[in-house]
Amino acid sequence: MEQRVGKHTYLYECVSYRNAAGQPRNKRVPIGKIDPITGERHYKSEYVKRMKSAGTPVKISSTEKIFSLMDVKKSSVLEYGAFHLLRDLENTNIPFIMSSYSRKSGGVSMKTSILDQKGIRPETVALISRLVSLIPWPDRRRAMGDVSMTLLDGKPRVSEEVFGWGRSSVSLGINEYKTGVVCINDLSSRRKPKSEEKYPELLADIRQLLEPSSQAEPRLRTTLLYTNMTAQSVYDALVAGGWSKESLPTVRTMSNILNRNEYRLRTVAKTKVQKKRRKPT
Repeated sequence: MEQRVGKHTYLYECVSYRNAAGQPRNKRVPIGKIDPITGERHYKSEYVKRMKSAGTPVKISSTEKIFSLMDVKKSSVLEYGAFHLLRDLENTNIPFIMSSYSRKSGGVSMKTSILDQKGIRPETVALISRLVSLIPWPDRRRAMGDVSMTLLDGKPRVSEEVFGWGRSSVSLGINEYKTGVVCINDLSSRRKPKSEEKYPELLADIRQLLEPSSQAEPRLRTTLLYTNMTAQSVYDALVAGGWSKESLPTVRTMSNILNRNEYRLRTVAKTKVQKKRRKPT
């Protein structure tokens, strides 16, 4: 059956069946569309193969279409369809189209490779890629920019396609190559901030809880403070003090905070009362 939607007419195959309750139902399966210019039917390849295997092959029009230069300029993907337009343009004799067509990976490409334009062979591409990989960073990034400016007209996306380099790195390398200024990456700042760094008041409340119940090492050999409060007890005390559970880190993270601030879990020694003993007579 045919159904017109706006300027386009689509072809459907109606399939009748019964559902689980035994009620009759119909299902429409799209199988192609009608060319708005020529009126010919263009079927999907899956439908053509299925009908051919069923013994009822579909008749496909073999009429050759001849397009003028003006027809090609006025044609659009919405009116004709990208696949059918490219397939038919491939067989035309228009000079500017024939010169820009090349088959790549089984598909149609509308651009000529910049490597073919400059006569760069694949062996040269592999050699450049190996040599650049031997250069340490950040000089490697500047070398990428030099290669892109010299061979690929300074196009980072083409460099990514040809050499497999990240286009953001190539773009930065091009700027370094042009200006002579090398950008130094601050890798130390690329980390998730600690909980006590995000919430300084949290560390202040933790210290306020731990100081009364902590004591120094008896021989004063270290700066550690020993406490008898566990991470779970500190967490419960903070919740009781007004902190919400959503804003507090987990108990495991709380234990890491105590260790980073030199609090170690240990039983605090209590003062023992000395017993009076009778002196022997």
